[in-house]
This record gives sequence, C-alpha cells and structure tokens, in this order.
Amino acid sequence: MDDTPKISVIIPIYNQEKYLYSCLESVLLQNLQDIEVICVNDGSTDGSYDILSELAWTDDRLRIINQENKGVGEARNTGIRAASGEYLAFIDADDKYYNFKALELLYNKAKYNNALVCGGCFTIQFEEKGEKDKFTGNEARYVFDEDRFYTYQEYQYDYGFHRFIYDRKLILENNLFYPSLKRFEGPVWFVQVLHKAGKFFGVSEKIYSYRSGHKENIFDKEKVCHIVQGITEVAKFAVDNKYDHLMNLEKQRLIRGHSEDIYPYICDEDDEILRLIKDFEDSTGFKNIERDILSTILKKRDKQLEAQGKVIEKLNDSSEKFRIENGALKRLVDSEQTELKQLNENMAAVLKELGMRMIEIGKKEEGNVLPYLYKDKTQEKDGIIWTDLGDGRIEANGTAQQDTRFNLTKPVKSTDFKTDQKRYVMSTGNKNTSSFTWYLSGAIGNKDDGGGCLLRDAVVNDTDGFAESFEIDTSGYDYFGMLYIVVKKGRTLDHVIFKPEICPID
Repeated sequence: MDDTPKISVIIPIYNQEKYLYSCLESVLLQNLQDIEVICVNDGSTDGSYDILSELAWTDDRLRIINQENKGVGEARNTGIRAASGEYLAFIDADDKYYNFKALELLYNKAKYNNALVCGGCFTIQFEEKGEKDKFTGNEARYVFDEDRFYTYQEYQYDYGFHRFIYDRKLILENNLFYPSLKRFEGPVWFVQVLHKAGKFFGVSEKIYSYRSGHKENIFDKEKVCHIVQGITEVAKFAVDNKYDHLMNLEKQRLIRGHSEDIYPYICDEDDEILRLIKDFEDSTGFKNIERDILSTILKKRDKQLEAQGKVIEKLNDSSEKFRIENGALKRLVDSEQTELKQLNENMAAVLKELGMRMIEIGKKEEGNVLPYLYKDKTQEKDGIIWTDLGDGRIEANGTAQQDTRFNLTKPVKSTDFKTDQKRYVMSTGNKNTSSFTWYLSGAIGNKDDGGGCLLRDAVVNDTDGFAESFEIDTSGYDYFGMLYIVVKKGRTLDHVIFKPEICPID
C-alpha cells in the first residue's frame, strides 16, 4: 500500500503565536485528510513552538522542524527537502485556507487533468474592512473565471503562489528552490515554476485567504535592496523569455508598489540602491526609473495635502457654527490649523528636495525632440489600442473601424523644436511583420510668415510591411508642428511596435 501523502503542506513560522492556531486549524481540518503538515519553526522566540507541540501531540500528521532564523525563503526550502507528498502546498502562519474543501478540490482537479500545477482564487481578509474577493487591473489575475488550463505566456503574473499546489518531482528535478532574499523571494520562485511547468490548471473557486493590515511593513536598507534585486531578477527572466507583460509589471512594482520604500535612498544618493536601479534599467531597457519614483512620491504627497486640506475645511465650517457655544471645538480647529501649517512647511521642504533631485535627473534627458504624447498610458481609438511600453516604444493592436489618426506628439509652439532647415529621419524602432497602409504626417512651418504646411505623407503599401524609418525634408522651414499616423479603415495591426524618434541626418 502506498503511504505517500497526497499533499505536503509547508508552513514557515516565525513569531506568529497570535494567528498560528487558526492557520493550523484550517489545514488539519481539511476534507483531504491524507496530508502531511511540515511546520518549520524558523527561530521563533514567542509561544509558537508551544502551540506546535500541543497540536503535534494529538495529530501525527504534523511534523516540527526547528532551525535558527534564516528567513521565510530558506524555511520553505527546508520544508521542500523534508516533504514526501505527491504535491507541495505553501501557507503562511498568519493566513488560512478559505474553506475545508480547498486542498481536496485542488488535488482532484490536478489528478483528473494530469496537471503539474493547479491553483484557485485568492481573497484578502482585512482586519477592519472585511474580505476582498473582487480584483481589477493586473490584480484580476488573482482569480480565474473558468476551470481550464492556462499557459504562462497568457498569464504572466508574479503574486499569489500560496493558492496553488505543485508536483513535488517538478520542483526537485528542476532544482526550483526559493532564492536567498528576505523580500520578494516568492515572486522570483513562482514565475520560474510556472514557466517550467509551461501550463497550469486554474480553478474558479476560492482557495486561499490572505490576512492584511495586521502588521506594519517597515523595511530596512537590506530588505529594500532585496526588493529591488528580486524585482530585477523577475524582470531579467521576463526579458530572457519574452514575457513583455511581466516585464512591464515589474516596472510598476518598482515605481508604484515600492516607491515609498525606495525614494529616501534616492534622495540620499545611496550608491548601492542607485546601482541596483541602474542594473534594472540595463536589464530591461527602461530609463528614468529614479525620476519616475520621485514623480510618484510627489503625486502621493499632493493627494495627502489635498485630503488634509478638506479635513481642515470641514473643521472650519463646523467651528463657525459652534464657535460661541463650543470652545473645545475652536481649540481643536486651531490645533489642526497649526498642525497643517507645520505639515505644509515640512512638505514644502520635501517637495523642494525632490524637485531639485528631479531637475538633476531631468538634465539627462536634454535633447529629446517631439516627445510621445501619451507616456505611460494606454489609448484606444477606433478599434486600435496604442500602448506605451515604457522604453520609448509604442505598440499598436487591433483593427481600424474607420480611417483613424493617432497623434504622436503634442502641438508645439514655433519656438520649440527647431528644424534648422535640415533633413530628418523618423525612426520606427524596428521592422514589423504586419502589413497595412499607414501615413506619417504632421506639420512644419516658417516663422517669417507664421504659417505652416502639411508634411508630405509617407506611405507604406500592403506588401512592404512596416519599414524602419522615413526621411523628412524640412528644407526651407524653421520648426516642427506635430506628427501623427493615419491607419486606413479595415487594416489590422498585430503587435506593431515603433519608436517615434526624430533625428537629424545632416
């Protein structure tokens, strides 16, 4: 008789006595009883070990492995090496499975479909706000709309590895262990496993409940370095395997997801952090990451000031009404106004410092001509979706529902972008395989008569495909006005990529 457990559940534990019992209850009471539960006590100094010992006494499926503190990634690696189950599952000690049928459902789906990896839907349990199970944007990949196989090429996501089970042989035979990082180790491991599996079976039912809001994440420099290293490692993996969506996702992780953690070190010009950001840029082709992080912080601070201002405004309104009969409210308003004044002074100093830093970074970009209009945005027009890839390239997809024009640049004044009456070349970045008719057009003008004229249309016919560049003769004219592309009705663009750069020929 085969004594191999169907699933080995691996739980890394470090000082989680408050939530550990709830977590273990969600595991040990699963409908699927043929499991082993490997609890790696990673140097806990609270009462976590006592809880483990108590439950191990009554349930021989629970195994305890004690080790000195090495971090969550190494604790999971210890569990992988000790596991004997057909599949591996991972759960953190402050989380729990959504219900008692979770593991049984995943195992049965995996076996029936002969899947190396099988996963379900994710939920987030907030301490005060309750459960979140609806997600938008990139987070929509936390859930599956239907039960079927998904390729990693179509999935391209990096979070939520806890809601999956993994064939143990797949992990061991390919030496797929967690990296020695104290942060972002999970995504690095997850993308490599799903890539190696090639495809996985997705289940449209809730599997995992992630607890949020119960701890404050304050990262020291080592952990911030590990975050940037982990994001860069995933981005490099995406570049090597042509996962463009994943590569752009990592850019957003860096700029938006961890801007608060990174920007103090940018302001301090920390050599190690700046080197790691430079490594990310060199690996992906993305530029100006420092500037984009600082810009994100400025926007956040503006919103904070606006929110604080609204609070003060409401207090002022209330104080006018109750000032005479409620002296306490007046003191509160005065206190809030004093606090706001101090906040404004502090914020002004921060904004000044960030502004100076952005000016320094901005000097690196001098000389750009006719910058792309919709930077960091996706625009849809007349059936064509135009997406800025973040490195100066623009991707176009879709079928034109009518003759449609897409502006490459903002309308500019005659004092901007002078032509010097030279010949220029419009670079599209690279050749593309899609064949379609398109027009590169725009306006150039002469400052003496204050007028302008339409550029001669540059046309590519249906058989030539998408060329690399077009020459623009500006002899006799003093400035550029704007540039745009016209795509004819009915033409289909399939991953057409170009780079709108204007460069002098002579």
